[in-house]
Amino acid sequence: MKIKHIFVIISIMLLTSLNAQESENPVKVHGFMGQSFIFSQENDFLVANSEKGSHELNEVGLTITSQISPKFRVGFQLLSRDFGDLDNNKTQLDWAFADYRYKDYLGVRFGRVKLPYGLYNEGRDTDILRPMVFLPQSVYDENYRPYLLAYQGTGIYGNYSHDKIGSFDYNFYSGGMNLNKDEMVMRVTNDIASSVVYAGVQKAFYQTVMNAFLGQGLSAADAQTQTGLVMGATTFDFAYEYTEARCTQLFGGTLFWNTPVNGLRTGFSFTRVDLDFYSPKTIATIDAPAPFGTNTLNFTKKRDGGIPARWAVSGEWQYNTFTFASEFNKTTLRQNFYDETTLAKTAKLERDEISYYGMLSWMMNDQITFSLLYDFVKIDRQEAITPAGTTDLLAGTDDWRNQRSDIAFGGRYDFNSNITFKAEYHLMNGYAKVYSEYLDPIDNSAAGAEENWSYAIFKASYNF
Repeated sequence: MKIKHIFVIISIMLLTSLNAQESENPVKVHGFMGQSFIFSQENDFLVANSEKGSHELNEVGLTITSQISPKFRVGFQLLSRDFGDLDNNKTQLDWAFADYRYKDYLGVRFGRVKLPYGLYNEGRDTDILRPMVFLPQSVYDENYRPYLLAYQGTGIYGNYSHDKIGSFDYNFYSGGMNLNKDEMVMRVTNDIASSVVYAGVQKAFYQTVMNAFLGQGLSAADAQTQTGLVMGATTFDFAYEYTEARCTQLFGGTLFWNTPVNGLRTGFSFTRVDLDFYSPKTIATIDAPAPFGTNTLNFTKKRDGGIPARWAVSGEWQYNTFTFASEFNKTTLRQNFYDETTLAKTAKLERDEISYYGMLSWMMNDQITFSLLYDFVKIDRQEAITPAGTTDLLAGTDDWRNQRSDIAFGGRYDFNSNITFKAEYHLMNGYAKVYSEYLDPIDNSAAGAEENWSYAIFKASYNF
């Protein structure tokens, strides 16, 4: 975002903040701006050079809504965000939709709509609603924000109430999404692709060499020994990069039960995103000793996959001044690779992740809130499946590189209804899905990464 655009947004915020809440005008203007400072020890987190302290975490948002009629409203949000090397304060349209509420039990939204998932995804950018700086990262990963922010399509929603059993909120949707090739999810996708291609090419060549020695009459043990020597003297060289992603299918929904127990709600969420990834032709070069020599292979330039399936079970209980929230999330990743010429399937990636958290908040008074968080994520399984066999892409790595736990203590101070300050300290163990400038996000073999580390984060925000 250019500096003049920031000044325009700030000017609008100042002019409207005095009466935005009380105005009778059907057009309402709201907004927020926040600045964070993060300082980590032992490992970088969220942004590069956080070990030295970084201010590269900020956002400015402007929301405009209009109640066209009692049943019909429209709205949109503009956002400028800096998240380390991502976004860099470029102005973007976060969401823009039209909403027709026919009855309490039936409404329709269409456009670029906030994606319902879990307890808090629809309000993930509203800082004043969160007790902590970020939502629990195991479920609401900021690196995967483009996957979770919004969809382009149509959704139906509503509420059904019953005197004895409480009420139910539902939200089902279908559509698509756009992904920028510079987003973190695309960077990770490229690295995953490289790992799968490498595993497939290496394993196929190993089998070729093994068969050659067996064909010479060597025993299985001798052939394996000789193959090992050849593989040790062989180099594999290729460049693999996806330059485009197209969403072919997106659908999902949520169902929440507001129980008769005061303040207690629970629910289930599901989303599926299918993507096709495209890259220029990939040429893998295998430079082996005689008699195998140099070989070149044309490898897949198209892959379907993405994050096909993601589901969560959620619960929240608000009791007096306490709020307890917990969610369990599982992500199942299935991705297929195809031959350049025949388009036959040549490899498949399978990956499972599990994550969960428990968060307790206590509002001591109208101004002070304390929070306690336990957050956990684990890459449970990651395999490349090729005609030559299955390769465990996590084999040989420490468990702590494939999982991450977070114990956090936080405090929030509301100066008034508009200005908020938050401070937190996080004790971390493990390094799964920590995408810094020196981490390969596939096998998590981070050079110089430490198992036990920590970070502190502070944030000041203004909302109206």
